[in-house]
Amino acid sequence: MEWLSASKLKKYRKCPFSLQEPFVTNPAVQFGEAVHKGIAEAYSGNPNYFEEYIKKARSFKIDSVKDSEARTAIDFALSFREIDRDSILTIESEDGDVEFYGKKFFQTPFSDKWGLRGAMDLVFINDNGDIEIVDWKTGQSKEDDDLQLAIYALVAWKKYGQFPNVRTSFVYVQQGFVQSFTWDSENLVSALNYLMPLVEEYLNEISKPKSEWKQTPHSWCKYCSYCSTCKAYNQQLAEVPQKSQFEIETKLENLPRIMELFNKVKAISEAADSVMSSLKYKYEQLLTENGRVNIGGRTYELKEKVSRYQYDL
Repeated sequence: MEWLSASKLKKYRKCPFSLQEPFVTNPAVQFGEAVHKGIAEAYSGNPNYFEEYIKKARSFKIDSVKDSEARTAIDFALSFREIDRDSILTIESEDGDVEFYGKKFFQTPFSDKWGLRGAMDLVFINDNGDIEIVDWKTGQSKEDDDLQLAIYALVAWKKYGQFPNVRTSFVYVQQGFVQSFTWDSENLVSALNYLMPLVEEYLNEISKPKSEWKQTPHSWCKYCSYCSTCKAYNQQLAEVPQKSQFEIETKLENLPRIMELFNKVKAISEAADSVMSSLKYKYEQLLTENGRVNIGGRTYELKEKVSRYQYDL
């Protein structure tokens, strides 16, 4: 049985080869975990929920300077909706099926080959009698992909029984806004019909030797630890797009192709920016250490760029 998470499937859609890359935590992720702890304790009825945030934050070496930011985020989460505690089905997937790294996860089978795994931040029955799933989002980026919520909706529909509808919400606690969607039976069937071929494709790909996993260039390539040795990334970087290659009529039926070309050029541009930044750092470091140098008949010197509008610098 292969257990699939939304993050794993999203990573696969971007680039199957990058699935080999191990997850590495960072201060932003740890801050999010600490905020989640505070919110979970608050919805569990613990009056000392902010002390629980602090305890978690300090275990991650998060400085007290972030406390006011965390309090604002937690306060926004608590203002999201007036929720009767008796209507709450689970907080931080406390009714989960398995535990990893001290956290509970659901594992819901959808066939004899695969199932879905994840952790729901908050699930409750709302005033309309619908099951509602909330995912607290920290950070400043907006989630444009609803695959995670589609997966949560399908799991809730199967795990908790038949409800009129399933409502899902991304609550951006640091940005202060909510993004919601209601899934009826038609939407859920459509989500499942989208998911099944994606999973089959995923299972087929990972059955191959890892060295043969498909390499797909995308806009996040420059953050991948494999980008320096990735053939697809470096081939894309070597391409110099000609404007004539991208001339296409502005027609609705051409929208998929227009988006495909846009994403390709964007990826090339971002890859080039990454390489430029790296090379700039290297030549500045060399010239800072060595000053003015002459190599191959050419003189190289690092000069400060002065604004034309500033004087007496």
